[in-house]
Amino acid sequence: MRHFLDLDLLKPDELALILDAALDEKQNRTFSRQAALAGKSLALVFEKNSTRTRISFQTAMQQLGGQSFVLDAGTSQLGRGETIADTARVLSRYVDAIMLRTDGHDKLEEMARYASVPVINGLTDKSHPCQIMADLLTVKEHFGDLSKRRVVWLGDGNNVAVSWVQAAAAFNIEMVVSTPPSMQIPGDVQDWLANQGGHRVTFSNDPDAVEGADVVIADTWVSMGDEAEAENRLKTLAPFQVNQNCMAKASSEAVFLHCLPAHRGEEVTDEVIDGPQSLVFDEAENRMHAQKAVLLWCFGLITPDQLGSEYQADSDFVMSYMLEGGSIAGRLVRLGPAVDEIVSKHDLPLSVGLLLSEYMVSAAAMASTLKFDGILTFQTKSSGPVSMMVTDVTTDGALRAMVSVDRERLATLGARPSAQALLGKGYLAITVDQGPDMDRYQGVVDIVGTNFIDTLHHYFKQSDQQDIVIKIATDYQNGVYRAGALTAQRVAFEGGLEIDEDEALENWRRSVILMSSATSGEILAPELQPAELLFRLFHEDGVQVMPPKALKAQCRCSAERVENVLRSLSDEERQHCLNDDKQIVSVCEFCRSNYIFELDDQGQPHRVDAE
Repeated sequence: MRHFLDLDLLKPDELALILDAALDEKQNRTFSRQAALAGKSLALVFEKNSTRTRISFQTAMQQLGGQSFVLDAGTSQLGRGETIADTARVLSRYVDAIMLRTDGHDKLEEMARYASVPVINGLTDKSHPCQIMADLLTVKEHFGDLSKRRVVWLGDGNNVAVSWVQAAAAFNIEMVVSTPPSMQIPGDVQDWLANQGGHRVTFSNDPDAVEGADVVIADTWVSMGDEAEAENRLKTLAPFQVNQNCMAKASSEAVFLHCLPAHRGEEVTDEVIDGPQSLVFDEAENRMHAQKAVLLWCFGLITPDQLGSEYQADSDFVMSYMLEGGSIAGRLVRLGPAVDEIVSKHDLPLSVGLLLSEYMVSAAAMASTLKFDGILTFQTKSSGPVSMMVTDVTTDGALRAMVSVDRERLATLGARPSAQALLGKGYLAITVDQGPDMDRYQGVVDIVGTNFIDTLHHYFKQSDQQDIVIKIATDYQNGVYRAGALTAQRVAFEGGLEIDEDEALENWRRSVILMSSATSGEILAPELQPAELLFRLFHEDGVQVMPPKALKAQCRCSAERVENVLRSLSDEERQHCLNDDKQIVSVCEFCRSNYIFELDDQGQPHRVDAE
């Protein structure tokens, strides 16, 4: 059973799946045409009034073939003191899911604790996740890749802002939350955010933080329950009004969002909310599409293979498959936004960018075949112009990479040098690190052949692994890098099972031939569903396809780590690190982030800025 209570309780790949299902449903009505929720019923429980939440959920259920029932305090026993726990137990006997819109997050948690059906957060005093899924859908269909846009929140650090912060952390969105000092995001949310490695969320008290924003978001300054403080709130929040002057400071392509209802003339002016930059009515419509996807996810009815091409076009994943009998398994890996983000940050010549893409997708494919909890690292050191490459993959699919290039030597090799020319002589080290309590594994082989795959196959032959073959495809079109990999592996039988070796070998050879028939275009093509490709290749061999696992570009650097290193140095060593501006600048070789420190009167580092 799946509840939809808060965005921080779902994995990023689950949120991405819901978002892509919402976009697919809006564009193709895939699930509405199937009447996917026929026979299902939803209880809509309102302790706080609503227009958009009520109508969007009712319409969503109707279009998906289900039905809904509305309960509020005035027409149900909730208004006469019946406990949330009892209501949850009773409703669970009648309906298939419950949506609760309430003034207390503790009531939502109690409803979920005692219900035996999925519970959905329609709004609480703490968060508003359904609204933010609609916001994300609006930004995604307008701009595309969420991680390449700058989002600025102006106003009160309220429940909607909290859910936006959770979303920004999950989708690696650059976000600034600008509020008056007395209305900041709650401390427990800031503490949670501090423990989320690699996020790009910052806090400000400056209304001019809107400078360069792609998305500007505001919300009502005086919500239900705040009426007694209305005069003080309006005065405090006045500098944060979104007006034409404010939008002029944002990007020329900036858009405006507001969850509605809006108090025109307070948090936003008529000129903005009715102007060409406003997407508020698209945003309102998208509540319905987003909530369709939330409902389908709660019922376990969406998987990536059910979606249209948009899911694959914007996704990075590894998909496992196994052939009938269990003796042969493999992986299909596709890297789009993740590999493009990582490679583009290094401003590489095309030949090196494609080599690094090949390197990363190979590591992702190999990591998915191993059972480990930690980090798998590929590292090459060699005599060529590309003297070192490092990429690592964590168990949860976080990728990063760096490369050292001698550009003068590279220029002598021509336009499209081979991997052999780029790398020269050297070695590949593959390391699996599972933490201080586990032995560290490392395998080292010489760089051989004319391309990187030759070296990888050389490693497989030298190691104790079963037979493995891998096919790699890379591409650079319209300024965007892509990479893909398809693998096949013989799986060792356990438990003393007797097998026909000749038959097993013949099956293996057949599988390698079939796998090799996949073209580079098919491995990369976002419009070709991964399961469709695998079924085309192996349909006669009883292929079983597993749900995909999301991959993402995410560095593990942080200001705290840099500061700890600086504090571990002697005073003399820290002084030696200072530049002409009396600052210590640390640049992450993986993600190119800058961490800038100065020394205080005691010679200890303190952070002053970061990019």
